Amino acid sequence: MRSLVFRGVILTGLLVLGAGTAFAQPTFDLAIGGGGDVAGNPGSAHSLELTCTMSQGGDADGGAQGWSISLAAEGCVAITGITTDGTAAADVSQGGLRNTGFEKSETTTEAGAGSPCDGLEGAVSAVVLSFVQPITLPSDSVNEIAKVAVEATIPEEGGAGTVSYSDGCKGAGQPVENTVTWNGQTVDPSFSSASINCIAAVTCEGASPNLIFQAESLGQAAELNAGMLAGSVDDDASLSVEVPTGGTGAVDVYAAIVSNNTGGDGVQGWSLSAAVNGGVDVVGATTDGTSSADVSQGGLRNTGFEKTEVVNPDDNGGQQGAVSAVVLSFTMPITLDVVGTATVLALSLESSSAQGADAITGSISWDDGLVGAGQPVANVATVGGSSADFCARQVLNVSFTEIEDLRSSFLRGDVNSDGKMDIADPINVVNYLFRNGPEPSCEDAADANDDSNVDVTDVMLMINHQFRAGEAPSAPFPACGRDGDSIMDDDGLGCDSDTQGCS
Repeated sequence: MRSLVFRGVILTGLLVLGAGTAFAQPTFDLAIGGGGDVAGNPGSAHSLELTCTMSQGGDADGGAQGWSISLAAEGCVAITGITTDGTAAADVSQGGLRNTGFEKSETTTEAGAGSPCDGLEGAVSAVVLSFVQPITLPSDSVNEIAKVAVEATIPEEGGAGTVSYSDGCKGAGQPVENTVTWNGQTVDPSFSSASINCIAAVTCEGASPNLIFQAESLGQAAELNAGMLAGSVDDDASLSVEVPTGGTGAVDVYAAIVSNNTGGDGVQGWSLSAAVNGGVDVVGATTDGTSSADVSQGGLRNTGFEKTEVVNPDDNGGQQGAVSAVVLSFTMPITLDVVGTATVLALSLESSSAQGADAITGSISWDDGLVGAGQPVANVATVGGSSADFCARQVLNVSFTEIEDLRSSFLRGDVNSDGKMDIADPINVVNYLFRNGPEPSCEDAADANDDSNVDVTDVMLMINHQFRAGEAPSAPFPACGRDGDSIMDDDGLGCDSDTQGCS
């Protein structure tokens, strides 16, 4: 029986728009866009939005004048809201087509006994585009008619959910059927549903705490994932370091704790066990410059405890690594931020062989059980006085790659390029600076104090060193070499190495 209130309202209002003449009816299809896979921790809830659409088929003129829809949800999903905002059914003042018409959309908790919606919760929406004007949906396009808010709750073992057009869901009025009104006539549409696959997957989003790597120490950063070397806390991170041919690669990396425990407690302390593998050696471990440092050194620790050391491979079955244990305070309520990222450990790494054409690779992983001066160390945090495992332990992959060293070789102080520094060299600088003399062929050589400038202070340094036992020029001196400790050092001064006679 189709004597339903929503249907009656639509037909009564729309009979004035139809001529009552028999026409070849069009076909209408109601679909639901959205759905797909939703993954999360068992018991977690995830919000998504589905879109109800109507499309028209056949050769009949004119589009839908009104409609009523009835939706039900089953399985791991529940409908939490429905609206026509942002669709063709919205009022003309809000960008829709409806003008002097009718709209009622609501979630439902009841259903007509014996209907397809019986026992299910859902939503209904009834729309008349106009009672007085010939307003219809375009007949040659797919039109959005409602937005449905859905919450997917992940079952312990995962599961599936469906949102479908199901006759008989009941809101404030009578049970509602899925019908379309065209030219004053009722047309039964066809339907398609939306499926949601609720995947139970342990993720670290929203979990506390997690271990990540950073390229630099940021102390206790306000941003949740500040300085991360990867896009998410459960991915491997990668770091590449360029090294001159024949050189030894060196880099400092930083471990950080990510906390996202909104409404809970902050991390009070932790112990870390970092295993270093491959062609990488760990040569230093410290909490200096991190949140673990003492408050007098800019950290958070106050009346607490800290022990950090590089482990002896002989005591660990040949395994390299480092361990660190920190308690921020034994007497005060000091914790890491409840939501945020805190750098807690710095590790100094070097390549284990001279750099050649092939990359030298290694990794750092958080492996329990390394032994320092005390007992085997586990990776664990203390939150609210209880132990908390790290949800994610990010692995850092390190790669040292070859880069050609284009820095010139020269002798500091050898301004006239005769292979030594003597009285002629400061005279050459004076002539250049004050007597319009020739520019030194190697400005780096003339920059005796290596301050990236050629000026009178360089003249004084060379004279004082030669005749007053003063400070020697900066390296490279007294033998040829390159400027700076790293290939990345560039003070902007030029040098024609061919004039220097340095190999």
